Amino acid sequence: YYNTKHMDFGSNPAMKYLQYIMPIMFLGFFNSFAAGLTCYLLFSNVLNITQTVVTKNYIIDQDKINEELEAYKKKPKKKSGFQERLEAAMNEQKRIQTERETQKGKGKKK
Repeated sequence: YYNTKHMDFGSNPAMKYLQYIMPIMFLGFFNSFAAGLTCYLLFSNVLNITQTVVTKNYIIDQDKINEELEAYKKKPKKKSGFQERLEAAMNEQKRIQTERETQKGKGKKK
């Protein structure tokens, strides 16, 4: 139950209903086999729930993660080498264009 509350079913809505159907199906399957399968399913689910609870509540510090994310968002974005070269080329083209326009303007005045 705890694990399903933290799962994202947005990508496949059928998974939401499958979590309720599968235990009923497993009950029918596992009761016709050895008791070890039912025991395995029980203990693996209990272990999985315990791991999830311990990890979320005691190991992962959500406040620290949020602070690091905010600090990362505040950093200025570093330009890539290609972006810097492209920007330099655009500035050079603007400079050349303004020089040509000023030379045309001087040529017409004479």
